Amino acid sequence: MLRCALLVSRGRRLFSTGGGFAELGVEPELVRALERRFQIHTPNTMQQELLGQTLTASNHLLVRQETGSGKTFALSVGLLSLTLREHQALRSMGLDEAAALSTQQANSVVVVPNRELAFQIESWIGAMLAEAYPLLPRQKVVGRFVSGTPYESQQRGVLKRHGVPAIVVGTPRCLLELVYPDGSAPLIGVRASELMASLAERTREELMAGGLDAGGAESYRGVRRLVLDEIDGMLRLPNRHATERQIQLRRDKPKPGQVFVDRLLETLGATRISKTLRPPALPAAPPRQSNARGWQKPSDLALARGAPKPPRTECNVVGPHSLQIVALSATVNKDLRNWMVRRGWMTSRPLVIDNPSRSIDVPASTVHHCLVIENDRAIRNLREKCEDSPQASSTREQGAALVREEEEETADAEVQSMMEQMSEVAANVIREL
Repeated sequence: MLRCALLVSRGRRLFSTGGGFAELGVEPELVRALERRFQIHTPNTMQQELLGQTLTASNHLLVRQETGSGKTFALSVGLLSLTLREHQALRSMGLDEAAALSTQQANSVVVVPNRELAFQIESWIGAMLAEAYPLLPRQKVVGRFVSGTPYESQQRGVLKRHGVPAIVVGTPRCLLELVYPDGSAPLIGVRASELMASLAERTREELMAGGLDAGGAESYRGVRRLVLDEIDGMLRLPNRHATERQIQLRRDKPKPGQVFVDRLLETLGATRISKTLRPPALPAAPPRQSNARGWQKPSDLALARGAPKPPRTECNVVGPHSLQIVALSATVNKDLRNWMVRRGWMTSRPLVIDNPSRSIDVPASTVHHCLVIENDRAIRNLREKCEDSPQASSTREQGAALVREEEEETADAEVQSMMEQMSEVAANVIREL
């Protein structure tokens, strides 16, 4: 039985429901696909929170849950469900399948820190799509973009034949070189004019004014959701004990994930991006200044009221047609959240889906595996210690008995050898006397 918890985030209550995927708003065909392909019938408590906020709200989200809790899988279900829902809405407006999929290009952008996670998300979404809507072309719905010689040629061919998919999954460096080529040949091999057109479809004025037509197909164009999975591993910010040199080095050489998100938000006009990790320094004041009461220190309240204030850089554009940012990690903390606010990625009050107990509730049916690859490329599966069968127990006891016998024989041999040495020493002493 699932336990439902009521989470509180900075004074804002997140709803929780005990229902299944259908009650949360997941498409019916997708619910049946989850049952048939993955044997998943009901989401856990965290997945209910995440799916509920993803499918019914447009708030920026921070998800802090332990590794293996199912947050990435739940988000994959939510992204595909939204894509299918929006596709059906476009078809109801009179658009054919090709036009609807073209309108949905790059609706969701998922940034992951490594290519293994990109393959995993693409595999999940592809499997659900094949089970629920086998006639929809997979390459137009989801595509992954990662570095590596064998993958780049395949990705190049898929882009040329099918165009940009509705759900773009990729690593930061690959997406950065795809969307923003530096003048040389981009990594994917295609100057991303199509993708750039999708990204910049909603101009700065339209987005800031919220002037998009909610009833037309144009409201479905452009990037609508930006997912940053394992954001701490993607950004690798200096910790609180970092030296000034480490902080300066990180500031001078930002990670590809940070550069990609900064440029994407600037392209969309969703925010103003601060150019450094720290707010710009105010001009230095003289040691003493004069006011109406005479000479006072710069800390005087009357002077402080008239002092220039540092500019604020935060994104407050959150609405039904704005960009929704979802950041996931097991170690999202206050420092990372404040950093994202200063960069302008999120508001100062994003909704937080947290695990207040910090405990891991592992179902009894879960089987853990640990695969170890040896130097000779042999693979061993380390299993968790568990109760043995009677045959296994008997075999282990026989082996232990043999080991004990060998140890006893070795000990007897050592004692016999010591006695012989002592006898020889005693005989030598007697002869000398």
